[in-house]
Amino acid sequence: MDRIQIETFIRLQFVSNPSFSPDGKNIAFVVKWADLKDNGYKGDLYVYDCEKKQTKRLTCRGDVKHYTWTKSGAVLFAVSGDGKTDYYEIALDGGEAQKKFSVEISADSVYAVDEDRYLFMAVSELEKRTESKNDAYEVVDEIPFWFNGKGFTNGTRTRLYLYQGGELTPVSEETADCSSFGVRGSKVLYKAYPWTDIHNQYDGIYLYDLDSGETKCLLEKDTMRTGMIGFWDDKEALVAACAGSPYGNGKYMDFYTMD
Repeated sequence: MDRIQIETFIRLQFVSNPSFSPDGKNIAFVVKWADLKDNGYKGDLYVYDCEKKQTKRLTCRGDVKHYTWTKSGAVLFAVSGDGKTDYYEIALDGGEAQKKFSVEISADSVYAVDEDRYLFMAVSELEKRTESKNDAYEVVDEIPFWFNGKGFTNGTRTRLYLYQGGELTPVSEETADCSSFGVRGSKVLYKAYPWTDIHNQYDGIYLYDLDSGETKCLLEKDTMRTGMIGFWDDKEALVAACAGSPYGNGKYMDFYTMD
């Protein structure tokens, strides 16, 4: 029996973010592994054919972290670097991935609303951070100011964006941290917490209309602790939440519907 070394963990692989294709015949997923040289993780995209019971590797450069299915049944994945993100589309039968579009921001998860509209979360810097940026020090005037795996986050926010017709439009507020979102038709349900100094745990819940561009607040921030959110049907949202009393944040959540 050999002793566990750092190199032992490099040999481990992790499957993340499995999801069915629009027709339900294939499952895409990302396989990640640790990279000691770059002190991070690499990932590639795979697809499993449910009928043939076969797995195919779609990418091999180790730069895939997030992807989404397009309405046509292809896979759209993001490659980030140098402060921008390139989105590539690849067919399930293989071949070279084709660049779909690029955004001048480091983006996170992506969702294809249709062939022209895409939603994703991305980290943006507040004006106060860009004005005070200095390689010699970090300005700390927020709580929290650090996040594992990200480093200093003071003066940054994870925002929800809409990409349409070559234009990038922010959906969530400039000072709000967006944590998750869901889509049904032309409606976008998302959780966010607008803040300037201290970030509480009780996010607000908002509804965005893709057609009109209007946002409606369904649950004010600092009201309840919430978990998963999603659409129950075309008229109601399903939310896991609790008020915290009498057991605090350790209390189990209940499921609620919201108009």
